[in-house]
Formats: sequence, C-alpha cells, structure tokens
Amino acid sequence: MGARAINALLAVWLFASAFLWRHAYAQKENAWVVGFMAFIMAMGGLSGLSWARYLNVVLGAWLIASPLFARILNPITLLNNELVGLGLIVFGLIPRLRRSRKTLTGGPASSD
Repeated sequence: MGARAINALLAVWLFASAFLWRHAYAQKENAWVVGFMAFIMAMGGLSGLSWARYLNVVLGAWLIASPLFARILNPITLLNNELVGLGLIVFGLIPRLRRSRKTLTGGPASSD
C-alpha cells in the first residue's frame, strides 16, 4: 500500500475518532477538520499532485502542536492525535514507494 493511501486511512481514522469517544470541544473540532483536510490532500497525492503530500506534513505538525492551544479532556485523545500526526508527517515525507524500491535495486527512479 502506498504512502498516500496510508495517509488517507490515517485521515479517515482521525475523522472517525472525533466521534468515537468524548473530546474537549476544540479537540473534537480539530480532529474532524484536520481529518477531512488530510483526506482531501491524500486523495490529491493519489491523483498525482505531489505537493499535496507536503500539506499533509503541515497538517500532521499542526495536530501534534494543537494540544498547546486547547484543553485535553482525555489522554486517549492526546495519544491518538499525536500518533496520527506523526503518521501524517512520516508518510507525507516518504516518496512514492515504487520509486524507493527501484532506487534501492539500481533501476531507474520515477519522478514524484
């Protein structure tokens, strides 16, 4: 599964998690909005817009930093958002997986 598809799955999980357990109001709003935006960017990345993956990196960084600006009601929310944010960053920075494999085997690399 490609890095963009994994980012899409992370985004869907983040969106859904906003409604699965109790969040502080600001964190609930943050989770569904960032989840929705990350999904749109992942879909853009899947359709060839390579710059969209960098916007997922920005969204992941925001998700990690956002507890500094809002009260956390549940430590599960904090852990979830930090892990999803980290995932968005990591998979947003990974170039296409096919390119990585070809480069490692000595074959020609495709453009990202």
